[in-house]
Amino acid sequence: MSTTNTSPSGFGNRSPGRSIYRRVNPRIWSSQRFRSLSSPAPNAQTAFIHLLTCPQMTTIPGVILLGVAAFAEQMDRSCPGSGWTFRATDKVLAELEGANMIRIDREECLIWICRAHLQESNKPSNPNQVKGWGQYWNLIADCQLKLLIHETLLEWLEAGFGEAFLAAFTERCQKPSPAWLHKSGSGSGSGSGTGEGTGGAGGALELPIDQTPVPKVAPERVLELWQSICAPAGLRGIRLLTDERRAKIRERAEAAPGRDVAWFEALFRKAAGARMLRGENSRKWVADIDFVLRGEKEVAGILEGKYDAPWSDTSKRTSSPAPPPPVRNTMNPDSARLAREARADVPTKAIPPPLEQMFAGAGGER
Repeated sequence: MSTTNTSPSGFGNRSPGRSIYRRVNPRIWSSQRFRSLSSPAPNAQTAFIHLLTCPQMTTIPGVILLGVAAFAEQMDRSCPGSGWTFRATDKVLAELEGANMIRIDREECLIWICRAHLQESNKPSNPNQVKGWGQYWNLIADCQLKLLIHETLLEWLEAGFGEAFLAAFTERCQKPSPAWLHKSGSGSGSGSGTGEGTGGAGGALELPIDQTPVPKVAPERVLELWQSICAPAGLRGIRLLTDERRAKIRERAEAAPGRDVAWFEALFRKAAGARMLRGENSRKWVADIDFVLRGEKEVAGILEGKYDAPWSDTSKRTSSPAPPPPVRNTMNPDSARLAREARADVPTKAIPPPLEQMFAGAGGER
C-alpha cells in the first residue's frame, strides 16, 4: 500500500513504500484568479510552500536564486494586502532556518531547501541531468552556503549513484574557490588574519595582495536597505530590481574604494533625512533610488547636505539678482563744461507764423 509523504521535500518521518507527489505549476502565483482569493497573513508554512514552487527554483535540488527582498515582493504580489512586508517575510524565513528546513545567504541572495535532494522526483535519472546543473551552479557566487551544498550533493551522489553521475557533477559543478575564505575567515590554516574554522576547504588560500578579492555588494542587499530605510521615510519604494539598477549599484560601488554595504546604508540614511528629496520642494517631487544612484554628482550632493533643507529655504539663495550700480560720469570738469556750452549754442527750430500774418505783411508792403 502506498503512503503519502506529507512533507514533499523529505522533512518529517519517512514512511516505507512509495511516496505520492503532485506537480504544481509555478504560474499559479501569478494567476489573477488565484490572487483574487483570500490571502494568508505572513506565516512559515505558506512561505515554505512558495519556496517549493517558486519560479526561481533551479534544476539543482533545493537551490533557489532569490534574495529576501525579492521573495517579500513576490509574496506581496501573490498575497496582496496581507502584510508580507520585508520584515515580516524575513521573520518567517528565520523561523524556517531555525527549524533546519532551509539555509539562506542573504548577501549572495541564495536559498537552499536542505533536504530537497532526498525527494524522489529530484533524483537525476541520467548523468546528463547532472551536467545540466552546471548552468545554474556557475551563477552562484562562492560562499559558505555554496560549499555546504557542494559537499552535501557530492556525498549524496557518491552513496547512491554510479561513477558517471559523480564525474558529471565534479566536471560541471566545481568546488567553490577558496578565495572567498580570505574574506569570510572560514577554513583552517595558517594564513594571515584568516583564523581557524571548520570551512572544510582544506585551508584558506593565501592570495597575492594585488589579487585580493574586492568586497562584493549584492544588489539585492542594497534593495533591502532602500526598502527598510528610505521607503518608510517617504522616498519612493521600488518593486523591481532591473538590469539598469543592478548596473548603477555596481557602478557606484566601484567608483571609489571602500564602498561596501555599510557605505550604501550610510548614503541611504542621509537621503532619508533630506527634506527636499522627500517632497518638500516646489514641484512636490519625491526622489527614488534611480536619482540617488544616478551619478557621483548626486551622491556628493546627498552626502554634503545639499538636499537637507526644503525648497523654501534654498529659494532665498536663488532670488533675483541685485540691480547694477549706477554708471559713474568719468568726464573731467572741463569736458563736461564744454559739452554743456555746445548744447546751449545749438539754435532752436523756428516756429512759422500763422498764414494771416504772412499775407497781411505782404499786403501792407504793396
